[in-house]
Amino acid sequence: MLATPQRGRDVPPRSAELPPLAPRSAYRLLASSPSTGAYAYGVRRSDGEVCLVVVVLARSAYSTCTSEAAFAVAGLSLALRADVDPEDDSGAAPPVSIEPHWAPDGRVTF
Repeated sequence: MLATPQRGRDVPPRSAELPPLAPRSAYRLLASSPSTGAYAYGVRRSDGEVCLVVVVLARSAYSTCTSEAAFAVAGLSLALRADVDPEDDSGAAPPVSIEPHWAPDGRVTF
């Protein structure tokens, strides 16, 4: 998946503050969760580590990385709490839990 050419939909939104893992051209869209506004991306760092990056509402980004060997055994998981209501500036809407898992076979679940 990470070796395939990048498509237009693979590029994370410019508004997202991505972690300094790799250039935007290295990202590949894995899956999305419409109910939370979360998008999961896969990216390979220059040191060869595989990373799962989750962008919420095209703003906040969360990430975790592991070695290629560890990914082949267990995949990558991330647990986060994020505000998912773009209309709520009051803080009244509680953050929701988002727990994506990228399996070694390429499947992504939220």
